[in-house]
Amino acid sequence: MSGEDMEGLEARVYLVLEYRGREVLNPETALLLKYIDEYGSILLAARALSMPYSKAWESIARVERLLGRRV
Repeated sequence: MSGEDMEGLEARVYLVLEYRGREVLNPETALLLKYIDEYGSILLAARALSMPYSKAWESIARVERLLGRRV
């Protein structure tokens, strides 16, 4: 392929963290935690992601259950 054929091509890589074979952190949950840190609020973080509050809360609870500690 020539350079012209590659125009607009982008590589994307995302990280998934697993603990004992179970997915703990995916890009969406990582962004949720980042926004919670920035905004100081689960509700505001969920709104920033257009995510239902209940889903945000459950995502965090799931991570905490899997790790056995608060995040």
